[in-house]
Amino acid sequence: MPTFGYILKGELQVTKATGETIIFTEGDAVIEVMSSLHKGKALSDVVEALVFYAGNSELKTTYPADHPKCQK
Repeated sequence: MPTFGYILKGELQVTKATGETIIFTEGDAVIEVMSSLHKGKALSDVVEALVFYAGNSELKTTYPADHPKCQK
């Protein structure tokens, strides 16, 4: 499901399976990585984000790493 966010407070680091790393800070808009493995990590004590899901309650927001929809 497409996921969008806005960082209200703090710093968030997202690392893709390729090793590419992106850091988001207060005021940044975020489009979540889809269909590939990635990891988010708080770089500050607190990260607050306003998140919007573009889908419905029947769609999943995440899949396990071994799921066919996940590209490595």
